[in-house]
Amino acid sequence: MTPLILIVDDEPQIQMLISAILEEKGYKTEICDSGEKALKMMEDIEFNLVLLDLNLPGLNGIEVSEKIKKNSPNTPIIFITGLTTAEAMSLEAECKSKDDMELMYKPIDNNMLYSNIDKLINISLEKGKA
Repeated sequence: MTPLILIVDDEPQIQMLISAILEEKGYKTEICDSGEKALKMMEDIEFNLVLLDLNLPGLNGIEVSEKIKKNSPNTPIIFITGLTTAEAMSLEAECKSKDDMELMYKPIDNNMLYSNIDKLINISLEKGKA
């Protein structure tokens, strides 16, 4: 099974860059530019992982993640952000206490991204997500 990853970022160049990096590594990807669109896509498609920007128009990344966890509790999330705000630092602490969430700061280190994706997808599979 090839993992399917949803990339949610409002910057098209970031979407395309991450998508290209992941597809080169063998993952399948879908992209969208808002939390609302991501939630709509997740109604129809089962993703193995969501890469979620914190700073989105409309619903922000934290609000989107709460809805994802309510509707798809076994779907792991990697938050991405270019900001080191108090909100990001608080989220980083929360991610460290959970086994199905990570926070990565832009610019993203490709090897760390691959490692986090593999780790989270494996945990998700162990929890019973196909």
